[in-house]
Amino acid sequence: MSNDTRELLSSALSLWWLRPENGLAIASYTHNGFDFLPKEGQVAADYACGDGINTFFKAGGRFDKNFDIFGAAVRSESADQIVGKKIDVFDHFDESYKPAVIKRPDVKFAYGTDHKAKLLQKADRLDYYDNLIEADLANNVEIEEESLDIVYCNSLYWTPVPEQALAHMYKKLKPGGLAVFDVMTTHRKALRYQHLMPTMSSAWQNLMNRGRDQNNPGIRSNREWRKVFEANGAAKIEDVRNIFPSAIAHAWNIGLRPIFPVLNRMVQAIPDASDLAGIKEEWVETWTDLLLPLLLEPQEFPNTGTQVRLQYVARKK
Repeated sequence: MSNDTRELLSSALSLWWLRPENGLAIASYTHNGFDFLPKEGQVAADYACGDGINTFFKAGGRFDKNFDIFGAAVRSESADQIVGKKIDVFDHFDESYKPAVIKRPDVKFAYGTDHKAKLLQKADRLDYYDNLIEADLANNVEIEEESLDIVYCNSLYWTPVPEQALAHMYKKLKPGGLAVFDVMTTHRKALRYQHLMPTMSSAWQNLMNRGRDQNNPGIRSNREWRKVFEANGAAKIEDVRNIFPSAIAHAWNIGLRPIFPVLNRMVQAIPDASDLAGIKEEWVETWTDLLLPLLLEPQEFPNTGTQVRLQYVARKK
């Protein structure tokens, strides 16, 4: 058993403690992914960076075990209200937000972009991006053409026309520049509960799906993504990685998202900070023991063999 992998998973679960399926996913993306991080002197952009936490974590950044990214999340809404109103529980900001960093990555990103202003406010508190730009992926952001060594984006399938977004990104890359994209494939549709359990009521299916489908308007098949990224000869794919083995994808798909609002309110009701810290430590340790075998040997668990989320590494010609 690798101590490094256990530390990775434990740190991810501590960060995402009320959503352990997300901690498992981030650990899987990091464990199985390509090293796309900028080196000293390289200029890199993180498109759709959100609050920056995930990229910061993948880059080796770590947070104090008592840091709680859920502290100011939606507390009064029920799970079905959050789904019905399409509430993003992370699209919030207040002045008390302060990421408790204990280890910083060696190199920063020059740019981070996102279309949600509150997420960029949170990213600014992280101090990991030299410049933050509010822009949708479809926008041609104000970055000089052929000025970037690296482009990274983990949300290209969130935009209805990923080809348009990609064209803008490629223009910003220097010849020979690296582009890394984490994308969902059409195999994601197999995880919908309309497909998995079609005889269940639509209300139950919607609660389990939790509005996720609204984030996938630009989803493509593996073959289609290859065509998109090679962009009529503008770039060449150098590597494709399965960063989300199907057994892990199914565990993530079940997850605790339907009961997260209740868990969050329960946490807020614990008055003693030391009690909360002890509960969180035990919670994280238990989930680490449960999920580490899945991260290390996903092939040993029931799986469909489908490639739900892939990472493409392309080089601009």
